[in-house]
Amino acid sequence: MKRRSFLRRTAIGVGGAVVLAGCGGDPGPGTDDRSDRDGDDGSDGADAPDDPPVPDGFDRVVNVVNRGADPSGEESLVPILEDIDPDGSVVFLPAGTYRMDDTWRVTDFERLALVGRDATIVPSPEQSVQLFSFDGEGSGTELRVEGLDFDYSHEDARGRMLHLKIRDGLLVRNVTAFGTVTERPSLVRVDVTDSDGEGLVDRLRLPDGAAADTGITGCYVGNDSRGDITFRDCRIEGFPDNGLYADPPAGSITVDGGYFANCGISNVRVRGDSTIRDAYVRCDSDHLGFENMRGIRLTDYEPQDTPEPAVVENCRVDMLEVSHSDGAIELSGQLARAVVRDTHVRVNADDVPAFNAKEPDSVFEELGILPSVELENVTVEGSAGEGDVIGITGRSECAFSGLDIHQTGPNRDGVTFSDSRDNVIRNARIDVTGDAIVLSDSETDTFDVDVVEDANENDPVADDDAE
Repeated sequence: MKRRSFLRRTAIGVGGAVVLAGCGGDPGPGTDDRSDRDGDDGSDGADAPDDPPVPDGFDRVVNVVNRGADPSGEESLVPILEDIDPDGSVVFLPAGTYRMDDTWRVTDFERLALVGRDATIVPSPEQSVQLFSFDGEGSGTELRVEGLDFDYSHEDARGRMLHLKIRDGLLVRNVTAFGTVTERPSLVRVDVTDSDGEGLVDRLRLPDGAAADTGITGCYVGNDSRGDITFRDCRIEGFPDNGLYADPPAGSITVDGGYFANCGISNVRVRGDSTIRDAYVRCDSDHLGFENMRGIRLTDYEPQDTPEPAVVENCRVDMLEVSHSDGAIELSGQLARAVVRDTHVRVNADDVPAFNAKEPDSVFEELGILPSVELENVTVEGSAGEGDVIGITGRSECAFSGLDIHQTGPNRDGVTFSDSRDNVIRNARIDVTGDAIVLSDSETDTFDVDVVEDANENDPVADDDAE
């Protein structure tokens, strides 16, 4: 499988500090001829035993300190970078602090790597620029950024840290930003522009977020992206306009593990034909002033005529305190189908659904597409009151099995169907203080559904249309 081979190829590393495919162990034949120790092709011409070896497909390693860069952060790194021939280069930043007061912009390259070892980038205050802007959309087959920290701790620090566009072969690994950002643009944008292209964002850490009124996103998959991108073991917290914003017009997104917390609009947002697995999503702060603190949002860039479901599996979502939220997991009207399985949701915030499937766009009916939802082995617990635990609107032939719902707050209904027919609930346990199942112009068959009636003084199944 193409993606599996890509992930395997990028897994080879150098001592856990600098990670480049082809850089582990024996650097391979021809390495000495291609290293910058020879002084050819723009190299440093110095013996640099601590530099990473040259990976397969690259021509040279360029050590920026050997080129005159200031690792104390007093002088700008940008003039040194602009003097490098980037195509085929592994641009290496040894341990130190490097100041950037402008953009290093590279276009029309085939292969490029930017690698740090204990290296910190400090944007000059009040310079709202893209620090690293690499656009290989037309020719690029490999782009790597690894082992860098970005310091936004100064109150006037700003600027997008990474703006990366490549046809194929994107790798971002072990990149961290610290310090709360107070002005746009958003911190990271990635695009894999070829429909057969792949990317991996591994251990991107953005723990300090952005100010509430900035509209800043943590990591954004851009509208030019068409390939498949995997986000593995990332940590993103405290951004007002989505933590991970990943619903481009095409391509698939895989979120594999990671921690996402206290973001507005959504902590994790993906399109159809995408999967979120083994992730922990949490909202536990209501003082941030964010508009809508959803846990996971499943939505398409626009309704698709051949829709594939978004899948959430083996995840944990906690909604403990929020300023406002319309769902721990929300399915928007622009996406026809979703599957949630083997997932645990805890809701303590009142009137917040554990799962909320909104009314689908009318274009699906015009196309003869039946929007639906599958829930399998989903557990919901917590002290939330008011509203409903699961809300389904305008979607039929929904199939729920293995539901276990226990919500203790007052006036909390279990599963509510609106304008929804031919649904089935099997092997479920529903323990709520309101009605277990609410039907509004809807029909649902139940098999082996255990309603805990000592907490529910109303009818187990309520029909809003009944006289």
